[in-house]
Amino acid sequence: MPSLPALKQGHVRIHLLLSDPASITPGGLLQASGLEPEQVDNIHIDHGEALIDVVAEVGRDARTRLEHLGPTQIRHPERPAPAPFVWLRINVGRNHGLTARQLDKVLNRAEAGKVGQINIKNTYALVGLPADRIAAVAERLEGTRLNGVILHPTHKS
Repeated sequence: MPSLPALKQGHVRIHLLLSDPASITPGGLLQASGLEPEQVDNIHIDHGEALIDVVAEVGRDARTRLEHLGPTQIRHPERPAPAPFVWLRINVGRNHGLTARQLDKVLNRAEAGKVGQINIKNTYALVGLPADRIAAVAERLEGTRLNGVILHPTHKS
């Protein structure tokens, strides 16, 4: 993702990993955040990720409202940036009887740590994980069976 201008004083940057990037526009993000245009500085969308600079006082509320679009993180200028979330895809879904509880147990056994959004589709599931943990979790899940199906985890890094 290209770099944005430095954050203005009193602003925070919300990093959003979009679960459905094709349907999102900057105006749609502004509307989903529930903020007024004066409270938002930069909005940048690229390859399924969005960066939104907002006034620090409303950053937490905006992040909460944006979570239905995908995993979110707030980046403060004075703190080091946390590892961004990356989607881990496994080829087990609702058609295979997968439940969020089952997936949570498998991820705990794989020592996934903090998990972002989980999207269980018909034939596969997507799990938002920190980029620095995704390779280790994918390696631990390789060959694991869930409801009789091998998970075959894949990710973009």
